[in-house]
Amino acid sequence: MNAIDSKHSVSYVIIRKDKAASDERLAKPNNRGRKILANKMRPDKSLPLQNLDWNPPGPDGKSTILETGCGGLEVATCNENTQQEAHKHLLATEIYTVLEGEMNIKVDGTVKTMKQGDEIVVLPGTAHEIVPKGKFLTRVHSIDCHGDNDKYDV
Repeated sequence: MNAIDSKHSVSYVIIRKDKAASDERLAKPNNRGRKILANKMRPDKSLPLQNLDWNPPGPDGKSTILETGCGGLEVATCNENTQQEAHKHLLATEIYTVLEGEMNIKVDGTVKTMKQGDEIVVLPGTAHEIVPKGKFLTRVHSIDCHGDNDKYDV
């Protein structure tokens, strides 16, 4: 690891689609998705990531995450069971990549259908929400993420 990365226990993370898809949390209705990189650690729900290959939670139910700090990068996995209210960010840019299936996302009041392999980049100030439609698996990258300090319901 170089000096820039020295605050992290790992220098990279591999997130395998099959492991993300097997995450039991994503099978539950109205889940909030699964963060893998997050701006802050929640000790009651998560443990520091120690392995280069991310794995879903074990029997204790705690997710392993890499803490990136406020203004850092967040990475999460969502599916058809993930609940997301309409919201916007003033600082963060979010990139949704459809890994499997088709996902509907409402952006500034218009529903867009995204297919496997498609991406949508949602810029700061843009109202958006996932709209349930069939089965899908999506990865969300949030750049310049400030967590709940930059999430505004619309």
